[in-house]
Amino acid sequence: MNDICQNIELYIHIPFCVRKCAYCDFLSFPSDADDREAYTEALIREIIYWGGKLDHPVLSTIFIGGGTPSWLEVPLMERILKTVRSAFQISKNLECTMEVNPGTVTYQALLDYRSLGINRLSIGLQSANDDELQTLGRIHDYRRFLKTFESARRANFSNINVDLMTGIPGQTLESLHRSLSKVVLLGPTHISAYDLIIEEGTPFYKRYHADEEARRAGEKPVYLPDEDTEYQMTRMTEDFLREKGFRQYEVSNFARPGYRCRHNVGYWKRKEYLGVGLGAASFIDETRWNETDDFHSYVSYWTSGVKDPASNSGSGSVSKDGSVTNVRPGPDLTFRIQGRPKTLTNFQRLTKKDAMEEFMFLGLRMNEGVSLEEFESYFGLPLLSVYGKVVEKYQKESMLCLAEGRLLLTRRGREVSNEILADFLF
Repeated sequence: MNDICQNIELYIHIPFCVRKCAYCDFLSFPSDADDREAYTEALIREIIYWGGKLDHPVLSTIFIGGGTPSWLEVPLMERILKTVRSAFQISKNLECTMEVNPGTVTYQALLDYRSLGINRLSIGLQSANDDELQTLGRIHDYRRFLKTFESARRANFSNINVDLMTGIPGQTLESLHRSLSKVVLLGPTHISAYDLIIEEGTPFYKRYHADEEARRAGEKPVYLPDEDTEYQMTRMTEDFLREKGFRQYEVSNFARPGYRCRHNVGYWKRKEYLGVGLGAASFIDETRWNETDDFHSYVSYWTSGVKDPASNSGSGSVSKDGSVTNVRPGPDLTFRIQGRPKTLTNFQRLTKKDAMEEFMFLGLRMNEGVSLEEFESYFGLPLLSVYGKVVEKYQKESMLCLAEGRLLLTRRGREVSNEILADFLF
């Protein structure tokens, strides 16, 4: 085995939810017990496959996302995580995050998750105002969120993120301030504050697309906050959380000292990761791919017993308790050429140009920016020899700065970051 995949991150996708929210374009949908059982079996077999294929690398982080992972029955989650621990090596300081939605989890389930090694929760609140939650189509109210948060603390979860959303139809600076104030008083270690994006194909797109187009044209929208209010919301969120001891380390993420989400930092720093489950993305050895997003194709393939047409992968079997036996190490990623699982899509071997672009537009999302030394070490070229003109342009506009060997967006630059990052694409 070569030196790739010695230490990687693992993402596990659980696509099930109680009901799809009106704004959501994630790969998620309602399910019945049979669907969840069949999916778990397929997921377990995929985990076994990759454990053998990659020669059982060390996992530094695990992130269980969705959908609503807490909608999966605890015994099924237990089987999945036992399989992971059998098929991979586990870092001693593993960060294991699970997304949880209020109204889908009990105190006993939280105790069970803790016993399974999950040590970080991400709770999807979005707003502390019940009218805004109703607008979003959430299944919970603020009272139910409080119950979930308090249960998590009683279950000894000390590392908890809370998701909030800005730009909700009807949201005001005052209502956002109430949400921020209520959440901070609870003492989470991390807050993610995302801008609402009106995604095509969602109910929100039908309702608010014309409103969003008006806003982009500089006209006053009817339901969405206008451009100036959105700008003020972003500023207020940053200022308020900084005053309360949270450090912004990425465009939408704020953490108490020592509580940055290591898994997500790995994404932005281009650390190798494996994604398992429906639609999950992977990045290994400068190669990106996705699993199929077709539920029946995914379940059928991974439960059929056909795992590698070229018969050159790792293999193994799994018992009902999640333990893996007869695991045979596989070679390196020869599936790039032949024999890769038939369910993989969007398979792309990155060129040097692709990798440099990713290094810049992912790294610049973080407040610490990108290291000039790391860029040159990785690509064999000085960063300014490749992007000097772009850097000079935005330095003159006070949107980029060079400090202590790092290139980073200024606060002004973060406010128009999408425009700036687009200029780093050749």
